[in-house]
Amino acid sequence: MPVTLRRKWSAAAGMVAATAVVAFGAYHSAFPESQERWGGVRLGIGAGIVSLLFWVFVMRSRVVLTARGVEIVNPLVREWLPWGSVRDVELPREGGLVIKTAAGRDVHVWAFNGSLLDRGRTVRAAGVIERARPAVGDGTASLEEATRRWALPWRAALLCIGASVAVCQGAQWLGGG
Repeated sequence: MPVTLRRKWSAAAGMVAATAVVAFGAYHSAFPESQERWGGVRLGIGAGIVSLLFWVFVMRSRVVLTARGVEIVNPLVREWLPWGSVRDVELPREGGLVIKTAAGRDVHVWAFNGSLLDRGRTVRAAGVIERARPAVGDGTASLEEATRRWALPWRAALLCIGASVAVCQGAQWLGGG
């Protein structure tokens, strides 16, 4: 059964809500012409893009541990590392979490980037990854190749921007704009 390691959602959800409120207020303060008939569309597109970027760069990142290996989902790239290719899990002095591969690559994990709000989660995540990794040479490590591919969230982008436009323009129309 896969184990997923990621950031805590409550802090991220609070930041999204605060960002949306500030962006909405700033936009309407700076651009009073947004009260025109289609002003909600522009506001919705802007809010959707901000929400999407926040989701991609903050909330989407995760590490998934399986019996065969580890999948690292960073903002725009998804990496698959079979356990046979994982050589070490490091916590650099400048913060964050790095998985070293047999090929000599360093895979930086965005889900645990060593922020000030970390409170030991990165160290615990490194321990969980180390314990999940089978012992080298015990025959259980997979011989498959590590892969790296783009992971662009097109469906999420359309959903985020579409929903934001619908909500903002709906609010504009219901408000009599």
